[in-house]
Amino acid sequence: MTRVAITAMAHGGDGIGRIDGKTVFVAGAVENDVVLVDIVEEKKRFSRAVVREIVEPSPVRIDPPCPHFGSCGGCAWQQVPVEVQRRWKHGTVDGLLRHIGRLEGVPVRPVEGPSSEYGYRNRMDFRTRAGRPTLFEAGSHSQVALDSCLLLHPLLADLFEAIESVDVPGVLTLRAGIRTGERAVVVDADAVDRLRSIDLPAYPAAEAVIHEIVGGRRFRISGLAFFQVNTEAAEHMVNLAIEAAGDVTGLHLVDAYAGGGLFAGLVGAGAGRVTAIESDALAAADLAVNVEEAVLIVEATETGLALVESPPDVVLVDPPRAGMGPAVVEEIARLRPGVVVSVSCDPASFARDARLLVDRGYALEWVAPVDVFPQTPHIETVARFVSG
Repeated sequence: MTRVAITAMAHGGDGIGRIDGKTVFVAGAVENDVVLVDIVEEKKRFSRAVVREIVEPSPVRIDPPCPHFGSCGGCAWQQVPVEVQRRWKHGTVDGLLRHIGRLEGVPVRPVEGPSSEYGYRNRMDFRTRAGRPTLFEAGSHSQVALDSCLLLHPLLADLFEAIESVDVPGVLTLRAGIRTGERAVVVDADAVDRLRSIDLPAYPAAEAVIHEIVGGRRFRISGLAFFQVNTEAAEHMVNLAIEAAGDVTGLHLVDAYAGGGLFAGLVGAGAGRVTAIESDALAAADLAVNVEEAVLIVEATETGLALVESPPDVVLVDPPRAGMGPAVVEEIARLRPGVVVSVSCDPASFARDARLLVDRGYALEWVAPVDVFPQTPHIETVARFVSG
């Protein structure tokens, strides 16, 4: 074992230290810990390690409330207060913009946490083993059987507690519309009758539908279709996106990676024209119901942008973790909207894409980080770019 002093936090949640001048990323360590570690991976420029003993605990450490913390991989930061988590997340966004995006002086707003620190998730995916729901152990495919999960919204916690002595094939998904009260347990068709026998609202994916209300608008969410898992945070991000887009009255707004239409329906309210681009057929079917006024293009974003019929004034993007990449940025630059609104779930890919947009003549006016997933290192951002 090797002694390491942790001096900072990395994107992804590991502590950062040095051994003989070489950077080491330490899973389970936090800033200002002194720990004994085992090296588990050696690279030319860095190493990865795991904590074996905390020699001097950081003064920010607290007792995590979950009995499964440390074995379950669902949370990584319960051992520090949420205000410390948000300080780290702000540093991550600001640091990645400088180091990956090579962008200095970008106004990064304080991290906002619009929801409760616990009990915020409206969806959670589990597997089962020996009759209990499980999540994976951090960094492995070993299953950890759970007696509770503090991240579940109370509507889902009730369902979770009702699952006893039931094993189902594949994934068991709990979903709820927090503002409608609708709930569904989405499982393999072979398990539906078993779960209904213990009074759970079980459905196969093809039949499951719930609804959620955001910004006063009702959205259909089918089966396993994507929707923001934190309803309060989703509404906050919508409001930030509305601010970033500016007054869209009479304008043409394009919503790329549109999902079920959350941003198309709310940011696009009052626009003269809304074009929504979504490649997933299930999400597109929901969007067609949720935002009937939108022109829907069921294509990958880079090909869908090429099919946009009239020049957009505003393009909103909400890409997956991999980000937009050069092909999508080139299409946006070709269309030359006056405003680009970025909603991102990964600050590293966002920083890379921000650099690409800036290189094509856009100015990044501000970035607003949102703590959508308290107790985890994940951070989302909303940002406004304007054409130079």
